[in-house]
Amino acid sequence: MAAKDTRGRCRSRSASGSRDNVYGSDYKRRKSSPACSSRSNVSNPCSSTASSGKSQTESVSYWMRQRAEKMGIFYATEATDITEFYKISKEWEVEESIIYPFTGKNKQILDSLVKFIKEKLKRTTEFNDNPVTEGQRSLRNIKLCEKMLEDTENSVIDEPDQNLKWYLSRSLMKIEEFYGELLSFLRQNRFSPEEIAETDFTKLLSKFLEICLLNVDNFPKERVMEINGVPTASVPDLRIKFNRDGMTVIGVVEVKGMRLKKGPSDKKFSIQGVLNDRVLGQHAGELLVDHIESMFGVEAVLGILCMQTTIVFTLLEVSKDHLRRIVEDGEVEQRKQMKRKVGEDDAKNSGIILYTKPYDYLKEEDREEVIEFLVWLGLQTIPGTHRLQKEKSMTDQEEKRREKNGLCMHTVSECNTIDTII
Repeated sequence: MAAKDTRGRCRSRSASGSRDNVYGSDYKRRKSSPACSSRSNVSNPCSSTASSGKSQTESVSYWMRQRAEKMGIFYATEATDITEFYKISKEWEVEESIIYPFTGKNKQILDSLVKFIKEKLKRTTEFNDNPVTEGQRSLRNIKLCEKMLEDTENSVIDEPDQNLKWYLSRSLMKIEEFYGELLSFLRQNRFSPEEIAETDFTKLLSKFLEICLLNVDNFPKERVMEINGVPTASVPDLRIKFNRDGMTVIGVVEVKGMRLKKGPSDKKFSIQGVLNDRVLGQHAGELLVDHIESMFGVEAVLGILCMQTTIVFTLLEVSKDHLRRIVEDGEVEQRKQMKRKVGEDDAKNSGIILYTKPYDYLKEEDREEVIEFLVWLGLQTIPGTHRLQKEKSMTDQEEKRREKNGLCMHTVSECNTIDTII
């Protein structure tokens, strides 16, 4: 039996129809030849072989959510609180470990920066939650942004602590750049807001992230991961990188020009109800392909989905065994039962993509919930002598290691004092 698609044409319920479910209907436009044969209908739907005998590179831009699910990668059923995202620094052993929690001087720098940024961006709320507008309201927004930029340019940082002053000055420079980009955005789109390009939102988000001292790669290179013998490529809109070697990824960012649909107000946010399968599939693929360079180890990859000025933080958690199966077979059997070990007696579902509720970074209320998290990440990416160092106190991992080996966790002087008391 044939079924009609949305354009009224008939299509056969064949293998190609199944292929459309995991790649999207426009995948058919890029197939190279009728002669393409498949090693696996899921991981390699059109493993077209050129005269060189090499498989054609596949792009995650064509993935649907169902494609990721065939690999055992699923979005959580509802949003996770952003405070849970700090735990990625404690659950994963990484070579360049993330500092958490901040204490002492580090905490002072974090708190001062967060307060400073919140105050400097406070007036963006006057844009009535949406800079994409026209007419008199648009002209009002332009004049308001011009005043914000002027005030920022005339700001003076009165801070005797030269180390802290360096961080504040760096952030102030980025705030000025953000207002400059926002002003350009408003002027360019005053008369034709319907023609706003995704690249406009991408540039605006990049400048916002840089305010929080994040190292943003605006021209990310293609990354390739082989899945069931097929090179699979990803080029997200932005990458947030660890500045020391330029390769390690803090997070991958995908930006869309669409506004985020509103879900039911009486329910907890569910990403599947407000974003289409193409966006979810593409972002899942980007997280997967970038896992090998993740700052948090190959089993955890941080990301951001941005719809105009609204951002959702994402986190793919996947076990090494799960990753091996994806690379070797593409399709993962019993995918919902895959587990990843967190501790000796603990295991959680592997292949889960956690996500937060949406935050509009031009709305003060939303922005104030995420600024600290972004600054916390940003302070880890600062290069050179200004990159934060762990306090001299023993880390949790060192304590656990010493406890396991039966070693004393006190200094020599402390041990002598204890012996005296005993």
